[in-house]
Amino acid sequence: MFRQLSNDYLRRNLRLVNNQATKTPLWAWGILLILGVIWGSSYFLISKGLEGFDPLQLASLRLAVTFFAFLPVFLIRFKDIPWKKTGSLLVVGGLGSGVPAFLFATAQTHLSSSLTGVLGATAPLFTFLVGIFIFKAVFDKSRFLGVLIGLAGALAIIFLGNPGATGGEPVYVILVAMSTFLYALSANTIKAKLQDVHPMTLAAASYVIIGPLVGSLLFYSDFFAAMQTEPAAWSSFWYVIALALSSTVFASVIFFKLIQMTNAVFATMVAYLIPIVATIIGLFNHEPISWGHFLGLGLILVGVYLSRE
Repeated sequence: MFRQLSNDYLRRNLRLVNNQATKTPLWAWGILLILGVIWGSSYFLISKGLEGFDPLQLASLRLAVTFFAFLPVFLIRFKDIPWKKTGSLLVVGGLGSGVPAFLFATAQTHLSSSLTGVLGATAPLFTFLVGIFIFKAVFDKSRFLGVLIGLAGALAIIFLGNPGATGGEPVYVILVAMSTFLYALSANTIKAKLQDVHPMTLAAASYVIIGPLVGSLLFYSDFFAAMQTEPAAWSSFWYVIALALSSTVFASVIFFKLIQMTNAVFATMVAYLIPIVATIIGLFNHEPISWGHFLGLGLILVGVYLSRE
């Protein structure tokens, strides 16, 4: 009898410990909010960068600044870099960040910011599907439901809150969809292959190893000629610097940390916060707020909550 009571007590405590371990900590919600603000504001910085640069110049400069920002960290943490996982690092740096930088810059020359926000909100859905079909993750009904509800909220903010503001060309829509798929591939790779790598080391290695390619593209893009001949170049230059340091350097480190400490789907739910940030920015610009915004906000919060574990 004593043994049975002891076993029951042990099982109850193990369940309690497991439940506490799976709860999303408060700081994770804080990071998600910070990322939403940073990346929600990045569209504005990109649009300002495009006033003086073409997409190739903007994206190359953005990644070059990121390279130099992480280079000291790379040298200091060189011995900590898991070189046996170079393929995974290339996926994160090259496919997860490098290629999307060019695709988003190109797409935003032809798409409205509203439509870009809608397409960006497909990232959590892609992350869920990539995790299931490529990384053989366990299907979680609650998380999948959260993804769908959050996506519905993002669509509500765009289509009900800003009707008629989603015009664009199909080719450029595909570019954004490709970017969100690559984000999903990168997020799942971090969780499955690079879980034990310090986020600062991970970010430094991922961006520095693509540095030579980025440098060659920067020279190829006639960036230096544009700095001398384009009237808006210097103004755009500082906007791109701000974009690189905030949306790429700082945000990458805390995003990688968020993936490692929670799950890939929860971390990419930040894509659902971007329309909210855009709505708040619009409020300061005296744009009207409708019931669609509040409906979308409520659905997004429910979706993020369901995807937290």
